[in-house]
Amino acid sequence: WWIAGVVVARDLLILAAAGVLWASTSIRGFTPSVWGKASTLVQIVAAVAVMSGASPLVVKPLLAATVCLAFVSGLHYLTRAMAGLRA
Repeated sequence: WWIAGVVVARDLLILAAAGVLWASTSIRGFTPSVWGKASTLVQIVAAVAVMSGASPLVVKPLLAATVCLAFVSGLHYLTRAMAGLRA
């Protein structure tokens, strides 16, 4: 469950950052990043692996990658939001 929490927290961070930028700047384009796309892809692959009953040797690395990419992409979006606020 904690992995789902990390993924949801990342999405809430992105939503909050987009809301702040929309409310406080003229920025209206919130394009996805490569890190965000990679994170989503790994989340989908991990979910399919878990639901299909794949071996733990497959599932555990996918779940680890899911968490790592959620953090990396979340930090990347946060960095982009901070740059947008400075501009």
